[in-house]
Amino acid sequence: MLIKSLKELHESLLALVEAPNQKEEHYQKWFENNRMIFSVLGFSEEIPHPCSINIEGEAYIPDFLARDCSGSWFVFELKRPDIKVHTQKNRRRTFYRDFESYISQCNEYSLFFEETDNRNFMKTKYGITVQRQVHSILVASRDDSLDKHWVHDEIVRNRNSRITLLTFDDILSSIENQIRLQESPLLHLQGVSGAVLFSHFDPITTPQDQYLLDFGSDPMNKVSVGFNANSVFVDITIKGKCVSTRRPFLFVLGNKPNLLYFRVGLSDLCTHISLSMNGTESIDRVFDPMHIKTESIHNIVFGSDVMMKTPASSIMYEVIVYACILDHKEKEQLLSYFNQRYQYYLSPLAIHPLPGILFDGLKSLYTPGHPFSTDKKISGKSILSNKMLGWYDAAGGNLTLSDGSTPLPAPYLAQPKAMPPYSSN
Repeated sequence: MLIKSLKELHESLLALVEAPNQKEEHYQKWFENNRMIFSVLGFSEEIPHPCSINIEGEAYIPDFLARDCSGSWFVFELKRPDIKVHTQKNRRRTFYRDFESYISQCNEYSLFFEETDNRNFMKTKYGITVQRQVHSILVASRDDSLDKHWVHDEIVRNRNSRITLLTFDDILSSIENQIRLQESPLLHLQGVSGAVLFSHFDPITTPQDQYLLDFGSDPMNKVSVGFNANSVFVDITIKGKCVSTRRPFLFVLGNKPNLLYFRVGLSDLCTHISLSMNGTESIDRVFDPMHIKTESIHNIVFGSDVMMKTPASSIMYEVIVYACILDHKEKEQLLSYFNQRYQYYLSPLAIHPLPGILFDGLKSLYTPGHPFSTDKKISGKSILSNKMLGWYDAAGGNLTLSDGSTPLPAPYLAQPKAMPPYSSN
């Protein structure tokens, strides 16, 4: 994307959002005339006004149907930025009536696509395959006086609706981040990149953070990747001060796999964090530089914090971590591979129960370079091929359990045939 085009996109949307007395059709027309915004938001294809849906005798037409990079389709529904979402009372907080009607409307859209005949209609008319469960992205309101966590919990957890609220400020922030990304020399950053296929095996009832990966050997200086009841996160801790990037996400009960991609870049010019979940709603943040010795984060603990004191309740199916920032092409290759694996694990063809490594309680894994390792002569980086810090799948791995045993009977260290072809720099 050209920086000039992104800046023009931001200026025109901001002017529209701040202009008084704009009708809903004006925002619909803006999105139709500025399709680049869908790429900024992580979508690869969009169809305006895809179909007519009958709701209580009236015809409703979704504003857009949009496809993300994993191939899933979403209803993209636009409302006005001056819409009030909820009352401001801390007790007995409720949605306003208009917003309640928008939730009901999106729920009806989801029911529409559950019908086989309706999905076949989309296949015939547009040549696309729409999945049975279609989630909605509802664009409305501004961030002022909005409790996003309450809205997310109320819509998804308490109402069991497949709806994500995206404010106009969220969209403006996404454009701003893309501008910063284009202007920043990200490929020259030092850091780590990777992807994790995992699930939790118990309902998450507390907001306590659980760690998937913790990079470093010092709790005061580290990079953490994990999740809690309401979000997934990447935290950078420098001299005990933590900068956190969190993306709201509600986990479903059961062992459904989830795909988390992350990228953490550090330099004297800037710090960059990228985070996405199940191929959608990617977060890219660029902020002031944070200084950490990158070689120290080549020591990794899987399933706990660097001191191995935080309990876990997760299963990891596949993990890959690189000791560098992947460029755009490498990132797309990595996500393409993991999206294929993710879709396989979701399919009826997958072996059930899915084979993986169980992290229960204080059981964790760590690379040989970690200070707790009994073999300190081998660094975590030196034993691995190319730029990989760690890799394992359901067949084995190159890691050590915290009790000294290997994770599975036949651990191996080899670049799998299914790995995307990365070259060594």
